[in-house]
This record gives sequence, C-alpha cells and structure tokens, in this order.
Amino acid sequence: MRKLIFIFLIFGTLFACSDKKKEDASSLPEPGQAFKKGMSITATKQGYKEWKVIADALTQKESDIHNLYAKNLKIFLFDKTGKISNVIYAKKGILNITTNDLVLKNNVILENKEKNSTIYTEELRYNSKKNLIFSDKHVKIVDKSGIVEGDGIEVDLKLNKIVLKHSHGKK
Repeated sequence: MRKLIFIFLIFGTLFACSDKKKEDASSLPEPGQAFKKGMSITATKQGYKEWKVIADALTQKESDIHNLYAKNLKIFLFDKTGKISNVIYAKKGILNITTNDLVLKNNVILENKEKNSTIYTEELRYNSKKNLIFSDKHVKIVDKSGIVEGDGIEVDLKLNKIVLKHSHGKK
C-alpha cells in the first residue's frame, strides 16, 4: 500500500511540474511582443546588482534584440553594497540589455539619495561602463540649499559628484 501511494505521489509531482513548464514557456513573450504591465528587469555588473527597472510596458523589437523599450518607468540604481543610491522616473526609456546603458526621456526625475537632491530634465543617459549619468539638455537641481539650473549635467556615481554645465541661478 505504501509503495502504491509513493508511486502515485511521484507521478502526480511529475505531472504537475510538466504542466507548469508548459505554462511558463507559453507565457514568455517572443521578440516584438510587449511584456506584461508592471514587468521588471534587473541588470548586474561583475556580480553586483547595477539597476532595476519597473515599467508599465517593456517591448523588444525583432530588428533590435539588444534594446528594450520602456514606458512609464522607475529605475533603481544600486551602489556596490547593494544599497539604492538613485531613483529615476521617466515616461520613456531604452534599456540596452547588452551594455546595461540607459536612455531616459520625457519628464525625467532623478532623486539622489545620498545628496538628498532632485534633478529634473527632459533626457538623461546612463553609461554603465563609466558609471556616469549625463545630459546636454536643460536641467534643474533642487536640494536643501536652493535651486540651480543649467544646460547639461554629469553625475559621477563612483564619486557621488554632480557637475552642472553652463549653470544659471543661485544656490
């Protein structure tokens, strides 16, 4: 009797696992299809979590398999300890899944956690290799000491240093 129950349990487990594999494989999108709403993707670099993106929509085009196109996204950038260093919001973005580079557009907001500052602009780019966020567009930086604006910015994530180009305004 015990042998019969044991055999029944093994076949039941195998059957349940095979159904789950079929279901998981069929739910994966093919290139050119949109991923499900609320999808997230995480990029790593040298074994460390580099960024995580949560978006309303992620799409991969058949002709451009290295990039994901995102809408209404929130990005978490991590430091080497795994702590969130920056949070970025944007209406549109391109995520290069080969290089981990990002291009973010339309109402971009970058919140720097350590400096307790917020940057507003229409476009930001993230270079994974250089660990650098930059833009040549108009930017506004708001922190506890005031507001400053300029045309172009570089944020060195290694040094946690912000360089505003062509600044105007007071701090």
